[in-house]
Amino acid sequence: IETTRDVEAALELAALSIARTVSADMIAICLPLPPPARGVRIVALYPPTGAMLAQRGVTLPVTAHPLLATVLQTGRLERAYTRRKDQTLVSLYRSLGFDKAGPLLALPLVDNGALLGVMLVGNPFSQQRWTERSEQVFQAIGASVAAALAAACRRESPEQSAALRKALEEVRRLARLTT
Repeated sequence: IETTRDVEAALELAALSIARTVSADMIAICLPLPPPARGVRIVALYPPTGAMLAQRGVTLPVTAHPLLATVLQTGRLERAYTRRKDQTLVSLYRSLGFDKAGPLLALPLVDNGALLGVMLVGNPFSQQRWTERSEQVFQAIGASVAAALAAACRRESPEQSAALRKALEEVRRLARLTT
């Protein structure tokens, strides 16, 4: 991630490996929206869903997702388990393009107190609950991703980052037109 010129593409490639490593049905890797907006933009989602394929730049505002707001505010791993009446978790999964909700872990990616992103892993299909070991592995992976993002941010100027994002969005748009 830190050595590539296109961080978002590298995160897309890493998503499947991370999901497999922690035995997750799904993973979403998100980057923070620029201020003054409060929320995150999904840059990698596995498996890709209609929500991600149909739209460019799917965002999750904190006002609509209390779990996300808590993660961003506390800077700590948060756990959510499916309860029939927990519409906030159901809403978060629907925003990601999944019909069913399941156990979810939300981990902020932080470097020296600065929020670099958020990773969400969930099990909407298997409904498998998270073990302490899988949480520890997820946190270790999150620390590695945060370190790589921090190194990439130090290397990239804001203008380069915006240009890369724009180029990647154009490639995605062209790919959708040809399929």
